Amino acid sequence: MATMAAREAVRGTEQLLRQTADALRGLQGQSNPYLQRNTQNIQNARGGNVRIIVDGNVVYDGPANGRYDMYTRNGKHIEIYY
Repeated sequence: MATMAAREAVRGTEQLLRQTADALRGLQGQSNPYLQRNTQNIQNARGGNVRIIVDGNVVYDGPANGRYDMYTRNGKHIEIYY
């Protein structure tokens, strides 16, 4: 029973990560040249951990239970909840 609950929790986390990644992809389509040149993506790792990669660098690797603040070069603030 606990295993099923854990699987459901992981599925929910994966869905939230997909939605966040979609939102970040949407930001890349804006007219901001920094967002067009650089890639931001979120990858789910085994064990329910989250890996946030910005412009090829891992900026967070750990459990999915918090918030990450990201700032673009022109000062635009992006909040990622995971």
